Amino acid sequence: MNVGTYVVATAIGIIPGSFVYAYAGRRLGTINWLKEIASPNVIEACVLLGLLALGLVVSKRIATKPA
Repeated sequence: MNVGTYVVATAIGIIPGSFVYAYAGRRLGTINWLKEIASPNVIEACVLLGLLALGLVVSKRIATKPA
């Protein structure tokens, strides 16, 4: 594999997770009181983290499925 292909594939693979983690961190950083844990912004961030993990599992199953 040449270096250019490696760099592009790595960037494409890392960018979605980076955005989700940055968004979740920003939302979780806004919590000042315990009751704010159930706020829509924090729940949305947690759902996005869950969807990211689910997407990784689904893509792995698709990639390892026999043709």
